[in-house]
Amino acid sequence: MSDNAAEDLRTLYEAGRKEALWRAILFAAMFRHPIPDWAADALKTASERVEQGGSWDEELGRPKGVHKPTTEREDRRYEVHQRVRELHKKDGLPIDSALFERVGKEMGIGGKTVVAELYYRAQRNLPRVIAIKGRVED
Repeated sequence: MSDNAAEDLRTLYEAGRKEALWRAILFAAMFRHPIPDWAADALKTASERVEQGGSWDEELGRPKGVHKPTTEREDRRYEVHQRVRELHKKDGLPIDSALFERVGKEMGIGGKTVVAELYYRAQRNLPRVIAIKGRVED
């Protein structure tokens, strides 16, 4: 992870945005970089709090008020995107309602509307993810 990206996340974390810790750890894992020292220290502290009765949601900033199955489904948006693109490229299938329905059934995450929403949300986020990856690898 580049110093700039790590410092940006550290600044957010120190300002109370706990999810920045999770992002720092996730980006380090995704791009096979060491976890920044500040994130390792914060994770150790968070772990100690959880062992004393706290929760990971409190320590890593899980959004409040979000339905757990919805969050779990949302977490699979890039997997959905990858599967749709794979079937489109490999089998020449058009990216349409029928393909979304098929992927939803294969993955057991819902129908065509849910899959389409996940696919297009991932599609919109990919440029940002790629940009962050570039910053992390600098």
